[in-house]
Amino acid sequence: MELQEYFQSYSSYFWEWENEVHSPQGVYESATIVNGSTIGYEAYIMEVLEYLAEESIPPFGSLLLALIATNSNSQAAMGKVFADESKPFKDNPSIIDMLAESRAFLDKLAALPQNYKLGNKRKQVLQAVFSGCHNRISSEKAKTILGEYKQHRHHLLRAGSKINFSFATFQKDFRTLALLNKKYTSVDDILLAIGGLPQLPEISEAIAEEPVSTTQPDLVQQLIQDPRTFPVGSLIKRIWSGLNIPMHHFAGGRQPLGGISDLTNKGDFDKLLISEFANDDDVFMQRLANNEALYIEREVPPENDKFLRILLVDVSLKNWGTPKILAYAAALGVATHPKTNIECKIIAVAQEYQEVYYTSVEDVITGLDVLSGKLDASAGLSAFLESEHTKGSPEIFVISTSGALKLPAVQKVLNDHHEKIKYVIEPDHQGNLNFYKIQNRARKLVLHLYLPLEELWQNRPKEDNSAKGKTRKANSAVSIPDYPILFPLRANIIDKFWLNGYIYLLTANRSLYRTYLKNIPEREYSPINHKHKGCELLLENLSIKSGGLHALGREDGHYILVSYYKREGIISYHNLNTSEYHKLPFEGKDKNYNLFYFNEVNTYCMIDEALTENQNITKNDRGLQIEIVRSHIKVENEYNKYKAELGNYTYNPGSNILKNFLPACIDTEGKLHLYKHEFNVNLHNNEVHSTFRMYSNRSYTPQVNAHYDNSTDKSKLLFPDGSEIIRDKRGMFILISSNPAIPKIYLPASLDYNLGLAAGDDFAGNDYFYKDKSNAPLLKISVNSFNHKYLEPFINTILNHGA
Repeated sequence: MELQEYFQSYSSYFWEWENEVHSPQGVYESATIVNGSTIGYEAYIMEVLEYLAEESIPPFGSLLLALIATNSNSQAAMGKVFADESKPFKDNPSIIDMLAESRAFLDKLAALPQNYKLGNKRKQVLQAVFSGCHNRISSEKAKTILGEYKQHRHHLLRAGSKINFSFATFQKDFRTLALLNKKYTSVDDILLAIGGLPQLPEISEAIAEEPVSTTQPDLVQQLIQDPRTFPVGSLIKRIWSGLNIPMHHFAGGRQPLGGISDLTNKGDFDKLLISEFANDDDVFMQRLANNEALYIEREVPPENDKFLRILLVDVSLKNWGTPKILAYAAALGVATHPKTNIECKIIAVAQEYQEVYYTSVEDVITGLDVLSGKLDASAGLSAFLESEHTKGSPEIFVISTSGALKLPAVQKVLNDHHEKIKYVIEPDHQGNLNFYKIQNRARKLVLHLYLPLEELWQNRPKEDNSAKGKTRKANSAVSIPDYPILFPLRANIIDKFWLNGYIYLLTANRSLYRTYLKNIPEREYSPINHKHKGCELLLENLSIKSGGLHALGREDGHYILVSYYKREGIISYHNLNTSEYHKLPFEGKDKNYNLFYFNEVNTYCMIDEALTENQNITKNDRGLQIEIVRSHIKVENEYNKYKAELGNYTYNPGSNILKNFLPACIDTEGKLHLYKHEFNVNLHNNEVHSTFRMYSNRSYTPQVNAHYDNSTDKSKLLFPDGSEIIRDKRGMFILISSNPAIPKIYLPASLDYNLGLAAGDDFAGNDYFYKDKSNAPLLKISVNSFNHKYLEPFINTILNHGA
């Protein structure tokens, strides 16, 4: 943002620049109310901005209004400003409401004690109230503006020349204050913000029970809190602090568009060295035929590439005990590092190899239980390195003790596959971790970490007796956003269930969704009407082990997941709403079972494939019970019906979700672009064929670009006028206009699929996203009407900013 743009004055607006102050250094500007009193002099305004710029600065109009409120004649001045500004919008209730909210906030500033409106305390008031405000300008940009002012003060004169009134600027200035009025509900709130004091709740005579937090800690914290995984979890953050391996990868792209890097005797004719054409025809043809002609070889610029990092953990006999704990801690430290964006897999190797998961505490416990009595892991290493898992050149780590790696059989495997192995990590019994990088068939020590095990393991949490045996308690899932439309269907599904006419999807990111199929004949299908529906998010952040068979039931309004883990020989009962958990051992490894919920009798049935017997799983006051009964035709029929209903759900349309949204812009044709994809409104004479769609398009010219609201929050984009795009990674974009008269627009993030959008009380587009069974169903309107009513005003507000 340039100096002139920030300080620009406008015709028919409440303030203007005037030449008023004369001094030996020259004539200085002052900001004044049009046909009214002075707001502040140039020198003082710049002094305030210098003070605020250490954090951020508000819109200039918002700052001037705050200065008016803290001047001595504030009430008379504010009365004139708001009387003049409300006249053009007297027929617009939303603008009048915004002005009323702004005036209410300024009245609170005016009501501050007099000593808070003088000297340094006045600056502190302004810094406190505008900290983190809407439409703020970052410290870096603010200092750039002030730097330009110091070097080229005369540029301020350009801002004094008025340009046509900008509604976007008006809205930005007053909306910022209106939002602050909601943040600071009283004068006391402002005084507390100035002092930096926390607001303490009033003490009630009745002592209320402290509510339990419903937010689950991250995985590492859960590992530390659980006594069974504390030895591993307590080491991970210490490993993070010293880890020194690449957390991001860039590989050569396929487009050689860089400078000249070399000469070669192979290439395309358009890369021929220009001097080759100086030869006569015979010599030229001879050099081409004999591969003697020289070609230019261009540099290949780097591009983002999807890397896979595989961590092979040796679980053979020589790695038992402390080295195994350090090995898993090292693997988890690399895989879960907060700065990495590389997909990681952990593989336990011994006589064979198997993947171990790390998305929950139960997964980590299962991984720690994987052991082998074999002396070395050469067989498992060899089998993995020769498998298809190594295709695509993944980055492979081998984690094993020094003694195990020196065994001849292991040495042979490492030598035979040296080109596939990138790093070797050696743990030992004393807490040492040595990281070696493989280069030219030699090992180079790149990092040595010492972990003081006695110190790190001394505060081990006590065993919770209430969690032993049959049950354990944990925090429930977090709150779920209530969007007016459905999410796209999910791509990565662990399992699916049919229950009470709905299909439930348990996803790889530990969330539970619900969808259903519409009963319509195929002849009635259209681009915006199909049997498939989007899905509704019910629960997330669930603690679920990977693998096994699952059945979903409903008891007393709660969702119950019963699972059978054949390898571990365990049947578990998990209340997904309360996290109540029970498990029992079950020896049935010699048979193959199917598991489903028999709703009619509230029983979870395990049916062996031979259909000879059922394992009926129930829970009562005594805990989890398993009853073996002979197979019954009624159970078989119910299971066949269950399979048939799930068989109707054959694929998941709309599940290709846009996960990135930068770069984002409005192009010169007035279309929204999000990360190489264009949002398009396809209008057709037949409304049935009019659609919204997001498809790939890299050929466009940006007109107005968006940027992240701040450097840490990557879920919100901000346009210059204050309009926002918020990304929900579950598959939704929320478009919020700087014009409060335009309601939020909900845009699904599905690619190359007909979309359905919602705003206000209206819905348009693909019925796939429509909430048929909502308590407050939206009114269905045409795509064309929705475009004119919501989308075009949203985009025009952005384009008209500063016009």
